Amino acid sequence: MANLEIHLPKELTIRPQPLVTLAGLDSKRNADHRIIADAFTLNRRQDRLPLNFQVRPTDHDYPHASPPRQSYEFFHPRGILKTGWMEKHLQVIPSVCVLFFDLDWDTEQWTERVQECLSKLQCIRTSLSGRNTRVALVLLQSKTRSPLGSA
Repeated sequence: MANLEIHLPKELTIRPQPLVTLAGLDSKRNADHRIIADAFTLNRRQDRLPLNFQVRPTDHDYPHASPPRQSYEFFHPRGILKTGWMEKHLQVIPSVCVLFFDLDWDTEQWTERVQECLSKLQCIRTSLSGRNTRVALVLLQSKTRSPLGSA
């Protein structure tokens, strides 16, 4: 019997790690943002879920989703998976996108900052439209003051 070697892509030989993107973190200029990014990406213990965290800008351009087929009448499948499907869903298109935004409760430009946050959130939702990606928002505060006052 001949020795058969099967060459599998790297994505099929390792345990898949879903992609989680961290948007809105400026780790080069803000030390707090760097600490947050490092907390997610560095020193992940073995008992934690295997996730692939990547820091990306808020205006990152994700690939657009193809429109669904109208008819499968003349469709001829050429395999189980497309060539770059695994890599695309593990390295390019996130399962979760987390937007971090600096917003203090007592800022003078409250309405402008809220509108800026909403526009960044809408930019992410628009770039991921047609995908099954979940979007989360994390508000970062520089002060530990409650909006309800001191209790």
